[in-house]
Amino acid sequence: LSVDYSVHIAHIFKESSGSMEERAIGAMTRIGPSVFHALFSTVLAVLVLARSKSYIFEIFFKVLFLVTMIAGFKGLWLLPVVLSIVGGSKEKPQDMNESHPEDHQVPQESSKPPKVTDDEQEEADVVYA
Repeated sequence: LSVDYSVHIAHIFKESSGSMEERAIGAMTRIGPSVFHALFSTVLAVLVLARSKSYIFEIFFKVLFLVTMIAGFKGLWLLPVVLSIVGGSKEKPQDMNESHPEDHQVPQESSKPPKVTDDEQEEADVVYA
């Protein structure tokens, strides 16, 4: 739980391309809302324990609540800021239209079946017989 939010943001940052700022903004735009909803739902689930009178549940609430809040702060605020400063740029992949068309040609399939030699036919007859 303590690294879950950060890992999601870092993964999307790693997979995106552009300048450091573009990649950080892209990561927050793409996965930020989902990470926030995960954080929010975890906090709501833990809040049920806040009113418990049992000592063990009080301690469990305090620990889980603090871990969730610290992890959310690090994943949704601190990590994107740090990545936008030191994350590095990643070139955008070349578009298929901008590159040389001969580099990306798909071989055309022939409408005629391939010719089979007599030796290949005899081997096939022996194997399937």
